[in-house]
Amino acid sequence: MDSPTTVVNVNRLPPLSSCLQVRAKLQEAAETMASGKCQELRAVAVWNNYGTFSREDVLTMISAHEVRRIRGMVKEEEKWFSELENLLLDYDLVDKIEEVRNFRDLIWSNDENDVVLNYGEKAGIRVHDLCSVVCNRWLTDDLLSFLFQSMNVETTAHYFQVMSEPLMLSQSVRQRLFDILERKLIAGNLEYIHFALNVKRCEKTGVVTVSRSGNHWTYFAFSVRLNEMYYGDSLGWATPTNLFSLFKPIIELFQSKRSKTAVSTQLTLMHTPNSLDFNGQHECCYLCYQAFPKQRCGNICGFAPLLMCCLAATCPVIWKSILREHQPSLAILRGVSKLTNLSESSLLVRVEVMSWLTRRQVTFSPAILDHNNLLSECLASTKELTAGLDNYQGAIKLSYFYYLKLVSTIEAISLACTDIPLIYPYR
Repeated sequence: MDSPTTVVNVNRLPPLSSCLQVRAKLQEAAETMASGKCQELRAVAVWNNYGTFSREDVLTMISAHEVRRIRGMVKEEEKWFSELENLLLDYDLVDKIEEVRNFRDLIWSNDENDVVLNYGEKAGIRVHDLCSVVCNRWLTDDLLSFLFQSMNVETTAHYFQVMSEPLMLSQSVRQRLFDILERKLIAGNLEYIHFALNVKRCEKTGVVTVSRSGNHWTYFAFSVRLNEMYYGDSLGWATPTNLFSLFKPIIELFQSKRSKTAVSTQLTLMHTPNSLDFNGQHECCYLCYQAFPKQRCGNICGFAPLLMCCLAATCPVIWKSILREHQPSLAILRGVSKLTNLSESSLLVRVEVMSWLTRRQVTFSPAILDHNNLLSECLASTKELTAGLDNYQGAIKLSYFYYLKLVSTIEAISLACTDIPLIYPYR
């Protein structure tokens, strides 16, 4: 057999997914030959339309793919930051430009896997996760967790947690969460628990589940007394069928701590499922909570739970107004419009989060939220917001006990077949 070619002889790179599969097969072949006392042999891949390659050749091609990916990201970010600065000038937000540049320098002056923003006892975050804030990308769970940690330090009345199906099913993670909640309950200050949930919708059936393969962030919160429970999806999808089965242990923890007086646990939906326009997108009806975040694009969903949690931590009266009023006053709707209309205000909302990260403080700026005017408007709009929810009844509620009976539906995934080269020994 001819000697293996090198990457220099290749005019075009094979797809990265194929390179990764070939690398794995070459490694498997090498281990097999080593166990068979054939150390003098080497495994090579005969690849149709590309040639013959050793494992080192394939590793070089994978590295070339990585260089191409990073170069593409930088070009995309250069263009995005340039357009962003022009937008901030148009909005007369010159003070934000310096914060944006600081954030840009932070992610450009470090490697993707470097951990930055370490201070005090708080763990830092990878640059890779910070990059999810820019260029209309999806927020990562690590970035949400990092910001939630900051909020948890600043408030004792609320606790914020990123949660997915694998985390809920992990005994160690569940026990760690239980320990935290137990300590907060003993301290006596905890009032609400908030979760960012990663969900998935089956395209064929429309069934939504909290899933390890989810690609959409939603918001779930409830009071420690279990007399308030809210679920918000900025796309208006149906409630996850496995929501309560996953959260049953946590809910039972609070049931065991409260008084023996029975409280009906019910779920208030922020957006009514199946209220759609002619394009199949969610269209708010009179039953929806009009101030809750909604989206028209597919990459802004992570900001809905993030912004709601920040409101709960820093502006609880405004947060309660959004959750409890179907039709807030026009003044309130105008005041939270940048939070409500996420797709339209995507760039400004991303700038706000950059500002949080560079200032290391999670608080809304006047460019996003007019605190003083909104606060007075929310306090004046309804007595329930200051008197509590003992007698409050939402219009859209789904029984917790009914949902316990629903079974999660697992979507079948079809995997496309790919051409994989044959592996041969080479002396």
